[in-house]
Amino acid sequence: GNKKMLSNYGHIHAMVNSFDLYAYGTYLAVPPSYGPIESNFQNTLTIEGANQQRSPKFDAGLLKVELKKDYSYMVGDATQCYPSSINLNRWYRHVVYFPPNTFIIGDELKASQTSSTNQLTTWHMNFNPEWTSAAIDSVNQVVRITGKSALQANLLYPSKMAFEIKKVGAFARQVNASVNDIFGSGKDQQILAVLSALETGDAKAPESRLI
Repeated sequence: GNKKMLSNYGHIHAMVNSFDLYAYGTYLAVPPSYGPIESNFQNTLTIEGANQQRSPKFDAGLLKVELKKDYSYMVGDATQCYPSSINLNRWYRHVVYFPPNTFIIGDELKASQTSSTNQLTTWHMNFNPEWTSAAIDSVNQVVRITGKSALQANLLYPSKMAFEIKKVGAFARQVNASVNDIFGSGKDQQILAVLSALETGDAKAPESRLI
C-alpha cells in the first residue's frame, strides 16, 4: 500500500459509534483532545475489556438514518471493529433525538455465547474541566456535566454499574460507567442512557423513565 497514506492513518482516532454534544453555548460531551487515539478514550464503548481495532479493513457504518419533524433516529454498526476473541456478534448504537433537548442512546449488544471472563464493558463520556465540571449520583446512575449549560445522563440499564472519573490526555476528564461480565447471564444485552441538554447549570432534567 501507499506508505504515506498508511502513516497518516496512524493519526486517526478509533471512535466508531462515538458522540459529542454542544448545547446552549457550551461543549458538554467532548472528544478527548489531542493525543489519545484508542477507543477507550472516546465517547464510545469498551466491550469485554477490548478496544476497537485501528485498521481500515474493519468495517463500520450507519445502518439507518431518519430525519423527521418530531424526532431524528440513526443506528451505527461497530461490530466488526472489535477483536474476534470477545465473540461479539453485534454492537448497534441506536440514537434518538427528541427536540429540543433529549437524546436516547441505546447500545444493542449480542455475543455468540455466554461467557464469564471477568472483564469490564464500559460506557465512556468525556468533558473538559476548563469550562465544565462533573458530578456522579451512583445510586441513581446519573451523571451531570455542568457549565453555563448542563448535560444530565441517566443510565437506566444495566441497573448496577460502577462509576468513576479519570483524567484523559492533557485536558479532558472521562466519566466511566462499567459492568462486569455483561454476557455472563445471556448473549443479548443492552446499555440504555437518557441524555438531557439543559439551558442553565441549575436547570432540572425531566424524569428519564417517563421519557
